[in-house]
Amino acid sequence: MTGAAGLIASWTMIRLLLSQGYSVRGTARAKNAEKQAWLFDLPEAKERLELDEASLNTAGSYDEAIAGSDFVLGCASPYAFNVDDSKRDLVDPTVNGTRFYLKLA
Repeated sequence: MTGAAGLIASWTMIRLLLSQGYSVRGTARAKNAEKQAWLFDLPEAKERLELDEASLNTAGSYDEAIAGSDFVLGCASPYAFNVDDSKRDLVDPTVNGTRFYLKLA
């Protein structure tokens, strides 16, 4: 699950964690214990959630997180209200990041 700390990803993770048989490996921009700690408060997360650091702008950063996965849910996307260039700052990272992990499929 890319973009684990995002709204859509976190709600999707809850559903997966509450379903029998699913463990979730998620990615987040920074493996910062304080910023990501709330994810481990999700139901069943302490037992079945792993987090890996990955960046939409860094080729290869999804390799470890995706290795051995049965499927990938791509939910990562930059989020900002004020950007200088929306294509460069929002669209390009999303497209490039998606290409990085689709190459692993």
